[in-house]
Amino acid sequence: MVSEALLAVLEQRTVTNADVDKLLAVRGVEAMVDNTTKYIPSDSRDTFRAALKGIVATRRSTVGHFELEDRRNNRRTSAKLIAELKANSDLVVEVAGSIDRYMHVAV
Repeated sequence: MVSEALLAVLEQRTVTNADVDKLLAVRGVEAMVDNTTKYIPSDSRDTFRAALKGIVATRRSTVGHFELEDRRNNRRTSAKLIAELKANSDLVVEVAGSIDRYMHVAV
């Protein structure tokens, strides 16, 4: 899950290039970074890499528009919501059902 992968990295004390590459291999994280880059071209994957390393090292976000500081500051709430979703499959169906019509369907 995208949120879990990102939260796990944000909990680390150091981040290597291999850690960032592994995180970018998660489709949702890659999409988040690419979407930011689409609208803010100066926020490249290298900017994401620097931002992630910076927030892990200093607990402050000083680079890019990836909202990593907000994600880190709200990580406990996010983890709780993820746990609730995992524990209640009906809730997943309810939430996913409302966005189903917006999902791309391959033909």
